[in-house]
Amino acid sequence: MRVLERGDPEMLLAVFQGNLGALSHAKHPALFWPVCPAGGQQQGGATPDAGGHFRRDRDHVEDVGFYLRRDRFDGAVGRVGRTVLAIIQGPVLINVRRS
Repeated sequence: MRVLERGDPEMLLAVFQGNLGALSHAKHPALFWPVCPAGGQQQGGATPDAGGHFRRDRDHVEDVGFYLRRDRFDGAVGRVGRTVLAIIQGPVLINVRRS
């Protein structure tokens, strides 16, 4: 997965791997898709609990995933023969590649 700033040229902000989970309404009003990092374990020894939340040393860590707001969502398009989904929200572009 890649996070980019839209523009000409697009500017790469972050790259990571993981498994995209199903849409969750737990972060209302945002639409939330959890992402389980590749290997099922986050850096620092954090592991997901049954709800997909990550905990480390009794501290709470942000839920890993994509948070989209309907009022800021600009759309999504398939790219590269539909192997990549480009999600557009404001100045941010998220590319999710199918494995």
